Amino acid sequence: MPRGIAIRGEQCLGGTAWSGFGGARRAVDAAVAEPACSLTVNASGNRIRVSRYTCAPTPAVWCVNENLPLMGTEYPEELLAREPAPPYAGEGPFALWHFSEDPSLGRFRPHVPATNPGAPPLVWAVDTRHAPMFWFPRDCPRGCIWPVSTTTPRDRERFFGQTAATRIHVVEADWLDRVRTCTLYAYRLPAVAFRPHHTVGGYWVADQPVEAVDQVVIDDLPGRHAAARIELRITPSIWPFWRRVTASTVEFSGSRLGNAGVPEP
Repeated sequence: MPRGIAIRGEQCLGGTAWSGFGGARRAVDAAVAEPACSLTVNASGNRIRVSRYTCAPTPAVWCVNENLPLMGTEYPEELLAREPAPPYAGEGPFALWHFSEDPSLGRFRPHVPATNPGAPPLVWAVDTRHAPMFWFPRDCPRGCIWPVSTTTPRDRERFFGQTAATRIHVVEADWLDRVRTCTLYAYRLPAVAFRPHHTVGGYWVADQPVEAVDQVVIDDLPGRHAAARIELRITPSIWPFWRRVTASTVEFSGSRLGNAGVPEP
């Protein structure tokens, strides 16, 4: 993760995705849920903490084990190549995560993406602020947008004039059932092993193997969006929306768009 990233349409690391990161800071009220926790042995033979929040809809992912070290409770904006996306309700403290539909992971080794054989082998992680972009099945095509300081008043009105949300996620209707039924596993990775990616804000990389220190079970993905006050929009085809986004001044992140329906001519 991620198998494909690009900045404003410039492809890098292979795959099909576009990313643009930035956004103004705003205060949010943190929603707190009580986690149900247990210990399990992962595929590497190591014991890790497994947590499932007991309320529905649950708020965002954060570290549920207060004995585990965090890089800090404030978002390390100064470390990133770009401004972070806006915070969301229930965001919680900074941490690094790998999202998967596989509950048995534990050790993450650097790898070279098959779609970009010239890239160095790395372990990828996403921070808590940008984790909502992964609240989807792995192969689900989606587009995520938010306004930033350079977004024009016209584009703010055009994309956000009819919503109180500062982040909008869009998926195609054909994927709705899979979004509803998907269970994800968020593996918390030790922040000390990672450095910020030099161009993609919100993504962090390591060039050595790392062991997960925490696992959070995530389900009810539409409910999670609602609790985070992120608008989840369902559309027959993502392409009319996406063409306008990529030609605008809003920031955006698109993933797995190669799995979307055939673009209209």
